[in-house]
Amino acid sequence: YHTNQKIDLNILGGQLGMSNLPNGPSADGLSNLLNSYIGSNKYCYMQLPKNSTATSTLRNWTVDSINNNYPIILQTMTSSLPGYGGLNYNHYIVAKGYRFGTLGASSADIIVYNDPYKDSDTPNTYGVHEIDFSAMSSAITANTAGFVVKRTV
Repeated sequence: YHTNQKIDLNILGGQLGMSNLPNGPSADGLSNLLNSYIGSNKYCYMQLPKNSTATSTLRNWTVDSINNNYPIILQTMTSSLPGYGGLNYNHYIVAKGYRFGTLGASSADIIVYNDPYKDSDTPNTYGVHEIDFSAMSSAITANTAGFVVKRTV
């Protein structure tokens, strides 16, 4: 994104430790690898607090990162995400935008994200989705780690 590099997914997967399934890569491994590709220390990882401040903290981190042109990586559990039909897996997604005060006919703050998972059994998981910040913070805090890889402030 920041360097216009095209990276072979097999190479990237090896660098991230994707063979370590079902746990997958660590949040510090993700932030370190991102930093190595962009040539700076612009990314760090933080654990989202598992309390009443989770939604506002996620909102603040998202706005800061996106407004500074840094998408953020969210470590979630899939049961709260669209398309998974209640299936509950440890899963990383990438937040790329947000909107305040609009979600259909209701008024809500939403986060826009890309889900890279594509499978014939769950065809509605892949692609761009929108969900309110409260539901996303629940998906993140449901994960025992619940990390966000975001822009360093």
